[in-house]
Amino acid sequence: MAKEHIDPICGMTVDPETAAGSLEHEGETFYFCSKGCLEKYNEQIKTPPKVASISNIGHQKLKDEEVGELGKLTAIDPICGMTVTPDTAAAKYEPENGSETVYFCAVGCKEKYVSQIENSNSEISDVSKSNIHNEQGEKHASHGGMRTAPEGESIDPVCGMSVAPETAAGSFEFEGETYHFCSKSCLTKFRQNPKSFLEEKEEKELEPESQGTEFTCPMHPEIVQIGPGSCPICGMALEPKVISLDDEPDPELIDMTRRFWISAVLSLPVFVLAMGEYFPGFHQVVSPEVSMWIQFLLATPVILWGGFPFFQRGWASVKNVNPNMFTLIAMGVGAAFIYSLSAVFIPDVFPDSMRNSKTALIGTYFEAAAVIITLVLLGQVLELRARSQTSSAIRALLGLAPETAIVVFEDGTEEEIPLKDVQIGATLRVKANEKIPVDGVILEGKTSVDESMVTGESIPVERTSGDKIIGGTINGKRGFTMQAEKVGSDTLLAQIVRMVGEAQRSQAP
Repeated sequence: MAKEHIDPICGMTVDPETAAGSLEHEGETFYFCSKGCLEKYNEQIKTPPKVASISNIGHQKLKDEEVGELGKLTAIDPICGMTVTPDTAAAKYEPENGSETVYFCAVGCKEKYVSQIENSNSEISDVSKSNIHNEQGEKHASHGGMRTAPEGESIDPVCGMSVAPETAAGSFEFEGETYHFCSKSCLTKFRQNPKSFLEEKEEKELEPESQGTEFTCPMHPEIVQIGPGSCPICGMALEPKVISLDDEPDPELIDMTRRFWISAVLSLPVFVLAMGEYFPGFHQVVSPEVSMWIQFLLATPVILWGGFPFFQRGWASVKNVNPNMFTLIAMGVGAAFIYSLSAVFIPDVFPDSMRNSKTALIGTYFEAAAVIITLVLLGQVLELRARSQTSSAIRALLGLAPETAIVVFEDGTEEEIPLKDVQIGATLRVKANEKIPVDGVILEGKTSVDESMVTGESIPVERTSGDKIIGGTINGKRGFTMQAEKVGSDTLLAQIVRMVGEAQRSQAP
């Protein structure tokens, strides 16, 4: 089998025989997973040595004085391609051969990288070194660093992408310099508050970007994962950590409701048959032996199918040495069911003293096991329904915020933009009888605001220039301009939603 290599651009393992391309540079042959990686590497080779590109740094270790000359260095995560600073990296890998340390944005990227190295059994020195690049160039406030644009292109000051002026989605002149943007959204954000994107900011630790919706356990908030699943401690179904406006039905509530109704229909006749001996003449209609077999046939699906989630959670609690309610249910129902099965199929193992004096049969507990499962299912349905109603209330709170906002630019023009694109410091216009988009302060105008969603007071409150206003509240009959002070998750409305969600998942002391 041919020796595998690491693609110096994306970090993927590449087999020379199936590589999309190869390139020889400085006496060494590099293999690539795609034509795109090959073309990108070829462009980096052509970069002048003074720029400290990936190619010319990747094959020689920089001295301290060279580092000072080149500026602050960052690294590229070889798995996902994200820019990582050594001080804030989530994980790092130090090769045993003493070559350059590789930095990662997340622990998962490191694990994948190490796995690739172990599988290919190849050296990674050149790859790890090639992950370092210089941050000098145009300012890139989104990442708190600097970037150098390729010749003939400029850097989008909002997202940091390289943009060719002739293909840019838009441009804007500020303080004598023209900036080009990759999209209309970036242009709109920049026009709201240009200085916030141009002023150099102190680097701060960046939280790894979530790759999907985070789910957590209602009983164990410390359990958090991407995507739905079951809690590894108690086995309960995970629920979204942050409730969204998407009004999707709860799959667990649907499943538990279906299990409850089917179990209830089957458990009722089992209960009646078990209580038959207390009704005069009942056994003349249904003999005790037939009654026992009917109870077995009806109770078995209730216990094995209806109670399956509880046995799953009970086993998880035992395996994780964390006994809980489901441990008790699984043990009690399981013991009753096994005992009853033994009484039906192997009654001779029991002493005669355990037989019923009237029927000569060993007593069974099918009805007890089935009724317990049904009642616990009912409890689960009621709990999940209560959680669902709370989630609906949270969605109603989220729905108080408008979907768009009218931003007023420095040149006096106005544009309606999505709420998520509003930046701190932006000037917004709020029309009469419309919802206030974000938290801020009134710049010009006088109005009355309905703040009942926060205070519960139905009488509108007078607000004038300099007064604070809350996003999601309703403006009166006069318009005004305001400055955005808190946006996104920092608004009062978002904090209320977050606290309600945390309270819903917390346990009583």
